[in-house]
Amino acid sequence: MLIALKIDRIFLPLSRYLCKVKKTKYISFLFALFSSSFGVYAQPNLRNDTGRITPEMYIEMFKDAAIADMMKTGVPSSITLAQGMYESDYGNSPLAKGANNHFGIKCHKEWNGETYHKDDDAPNECFRKYENVTQSYDDHSDFLRSRSRYHFLFDLEVTDYKGWSHGLKKAGYATNPSYASKIIGLIEKYNLSDYDVQGVKIPIAVDEKGSPLKEDSKSTTPKTSSNAPAKRSKSISDEKTSSTNANTVNGVPFVCAREGDT
Repeated sequence: MLIALKIDRIFLPLSRYLCKVKKTKYISFLFALFSSSFGVYAQPNLRNDTGRITPEMYIEMFKDAAIADMMKTGVPSSITLAQGMYESDYGNSPLAKGANNHFGIKCHKEWNGETYHKDDDAPNECFRKYENVTQSYDDHSDFLRSRSRYHFLFDLEVTDYKGWSHGLKKAGYATNPSYASKIIGLIEKYNLSDYDVQGVKIPIAVDEKGSPLKEDSKSTTPKTSSNAPAKRSKSISDEKTSSTNANTVNGVPFVCAREGDT
């Protein structure tokens, strides 16, 4: 009863003033004010009490980028998401916040961009710094494609997240002996492999550079990136194809190249 009286004292004088406002705006404002004051309106639980990004929020933010990246480069979206989640602590790590680096990629000799230094395996190590997270995602795929020690991974099916996880550890992506099980655990806990299947079933049109086409450019014939790693489907593994013969899987054209063709 006391709560009801307090609410009346708050809202009745306010309602007289707001009568001049359109009815819909009045109701919306009143509802928002009541909700914020008494906690009636429940927001999605994307962050916990400390303000950290939750795993669910991270997935929602970057799943589409991971799927598009898989279609462009052949890196499974589940692997990209799980590595990003693990390496960046769901986007909450100092490296992620200070450098937009979600995959823990260090500078190496070829890096000419901005840098970020922090203690890691050794004191004050150099890490790559990006303008935004999208650049970090793109560089992650380029990093895997450009190094010969990861080339064997692209012979695996994009849905073989266990093979990719163990392969990344074997190739030396991380020093943690439990790295593969950590990545697999995240994929299975949050059903990230579902996005691998989505990416296979829903081809994404890309331009000649392998970038996703914009809406006003999708009328053109989709192409696959010329530098994307070739992944042969099991359904055509026994076919003898020339490097100039075009094939399609799920409506996406691609070219199979034999060793020595490039």
